[in-house]
Amino acid sequence: MNKVTTMIDGVLTGMSAGKTSNATLAVLVQKQEHADVRNRICKAYVELVAERRRLQMQDKADGTATAKAMAVKPEQLLSMLQFTMNQLCWTARRVITTYYREQSEVEAGISAENMDFSAEVCEEAGIEPLDTDALTAQVEDDYASLSAVQNWLTAKGRIDYLEDVTPLALFNSSEKDEELGIWVVTEEAFDFDGALEVMEKLLVMMPEKEQAKLVESADNTDFDEDCHVTTIAA
Repeated sequence: MNKVTTMIDGVLTGMSAGKTSNATLAVLVQKQEHADVRNRICKAYVELVAERRRLQMQDKADGTATAKAMAVKPEQLLSMLQFTMNQLCWTARRVITTYYREQSEVEAGISAENMDFSAEVCEEAGIEPLDTDALTAQVEDDYASLSAVQNWLTAKGRIDYLEDVTPLALFNSSEKDEELGIWVVTEEAFDFDGALEVMEKLLVMMPEKEQAKLVESADNTDFDEDCHVTTIAA
């Protein structure tokens, strides 16, 4: 494919501004020289593998362990794919909710018909303005693209040694199991309608979780041990 319409590019560019491992990987992907973002992800994998091999050879000669301390590793591209897909869905939801809010405001006479804020949201996200049907199709096309990249990454001779690789979801959510110290997937969707349902559920749950954290803090804070008040002399 010579020309690819995708939301993936805009999402990765947005991710690049952060300070997480996903942000570091996004920067690495976006600096690769290829017009197709799917190939850039694969080229980023090749670069990371080459860097790890170089460090392993250096470690063998010097008796060091720098390869194990790499800031990002090839395997982390797999989790980056899911994070990218999740961010892509949140972006699409924002466009859709903005569009329907505009329609409601026009019908109510609050906004002028020529105001198109959803197009502005698309521009901020680095994607072409799309109607809602086209947007849904684009999300699912991008899902197919990133699923193909996952298949490439996990093919024989690449990241084929991990036992817990699960198929890419169009959207998922996870929570940390404090006892096990690992993140566990709690919700998955494999089409955009399902993703919208999961996102709505998460938005409803967020205030409840924040309230639960507040109640727990109010109940369990030990003011003798946890809080230290500094008295300022008059």
